Amino acid sequence: MGGRFDKFRSMVVAQGGDVSGVENLESHPQKPIFEIDICVDAEGRRYLSGIDALEVGYTAIDIRAGRTSPDSEIDMTAGIWFYKKVGDQVEAGDKVATIYGNKEDAVKAAADRVRRAIEFSVKKVDVPPLITHFVTKDSVEEFDIWILSERAYLQLYIN
Repeated sequence: MGGRFDKFRSMVVAQGGDVSGVENLESHPQKPIFEIDICVDAEGRRYLSGIDALEVGYTAIDIRAGRTSPDSEIDMTAGIWFYKKVGDQVEAGDKVATIYGNKEDAVKAAADRVRRAIEFSVKKVDVPPLITHFVTKDSVEEFDIWILSERAYLQLYIN
């Protein structure tokens, strides 16, 4: 497939994941039955100041977009898509996220939880670093740009 897909595949492999799920996309269901948009309801300009990632992660598990163990079943049509990130300026009516899934009650509950996990501020906020840790199948390390340089060196000269 090339380029971006190969990079994604290598990330799955580096974390010890099963690549069969990303290599056979045609075997997955294509469209969820229910979706709910989460929009900004406050008047005036605001900044997205925080997203409780842990709460969003648990919510993803509840709609079966994530798992609690390797043998947990995943609904490949379920998910949470964010259109905005921390630091983005938003106005009333802007779409912040969409919740997808096949069970209406679960999608509605997930939308409520994600709505509560998002914080807004009238003041501009400092944007946290995008990458904080480097994860492989063997370890989790605090992110440092030198990790990438060292790993790239090893891949070029050892493999």
